[in-house]
Parts: sequence; structure tokens; C-alpha cells
Amino acid sequence: MVVNHTWAEAYPSQNHVQTVENDGIYNVKITFNPDTKDVNCELTLIQGDIRGDVDGDGEVAIADVTVLIDYLLSGQTAPAVADCDQDGEVSIADVTCLIDFLLSGNWPVPEIEHIYTVAGTPTSLFGSEWDATNESNDMVKGDNGVYIWKYEGYVASGATEVAFKVVEDHNWSHSWPANNFETLIGTEGAPLTVYIVTIVFDPNADDNNKVQFYLQEVQNPE
Repeated sequence: MVVNHTWAEAYPSQNHVQTVENDGIYNVKITFNPDTKDVNCELTLIQGDIRGDVDGDGEVAIADVTVLIDYLLSGQTAPAVADCDQDGEVSIADVTCLIDFLLSGNWPVPEIEHIYTVAGTPTSLFGSEWDATNESNDMVKGDNGVYIWKYEGYVASGATEVAFKVVEDHNWSHSWPANNFETLIGTEGAPLTVYIVTIVFDPNADDNNKVQFYLQEVQNPE
């Protein structure tokens, strides 16, 4: 919610994310309380299939668990709404997912895969100046969930000032660290040197340790 058509005052502080559980046509109602600054979004399905409504009676209830189990035991093709965990197939895992929903009232929230990009200066290192949309600087996710950006063969002499941030989804709304990460490559008077520059980003670490910078000297060209 934006006040007086300017981003100077907007709520909530982080973007409001609303998950649509089922394909269909919805009525959308957004409300804002100017006293508490609370933002609420209500979605009402007016046309479409309901996730978990396996028996097709218009609501999700314990009866749908029984019908879903019957489908699995009989080998018959279940309706698309029976894929409760939305993994693309109907299996016993959907029975567990449906029971969990009936107990908690919430479907599991799918993990959002973000893109993390390095944006900074100098251009000789990053190819552009503070460009959050430069896809060539997108980081690569490792098996451990940590993201890596690497420049092999960066050539510099003396001390080169480096400043950068890691940007989420090519948008400056979320970037780390809070202040620019600033460091030097090389030292004053150092000869022409080849480096491997590595930037590591751990989205699960605390804010002070999300971004790490590593520099490896490869060789000093003759």
C-alpha cells in the first residue's frame, strides 16, 4: 500500500505475498488499516477446482481422504485436485498432505527459488556499474544452498578498490550487506597480478555473515 502515490511511505515494509492454491477465477479484496498499518488480502474462489476436493462436493473434508485412498487402491485415475502436494503425481504422499491440511488448515508453502546477482564496481570486474539486472553476474547455487560468483583470471596491478552488493531477483528491494561490501584487490605498488575472485552468499546465514569475499593470487605475469 502506497501513501499519496509515492514510495516514500509504503506498507508493509516487505512485499505482501499471497499464495493462490487453486487455478480458477477469484474475487480479490485488499484492506488497509491506517492506524495499525496492517495490510490484508482475501481471495475468494468463484469459479474453478478446489485443491483437495477429491470427491467434488465443493469442500475439503475427511471424506476426501477416504476417496483419495480408494483411488490409490483401485488404480483408477484420480482428478487433478487429488495432487495435494502439487508434485505432479498422485501418491500416498498426497494423503499425508491432505490430512495435514485438515488438521492445520494450511497447505504447505512451496519454496521460492530466488535469483541472486552480484552488482558493484569496478566495471573491469563486474562488466557493468551497479547493474542489478546483469544476468552474467547471476550466482550459481551449490548443493548446500550457498550461492557462488567467481571470476577466474582477473588481472590487476596495484590496489583496486572493489564495492558490491548481492541483489535478490534483479531488484534492489532486497540486497546484502546493508552497506556496500568494500575491499581491495592487491596492494599499493603491487605488480601486474592474476587473481581468482570469489563471492559467496548464504541466504540462511545472519545478516553479518551472508556475504563473503575470497581472493586467490594465481600468478605474477612477467
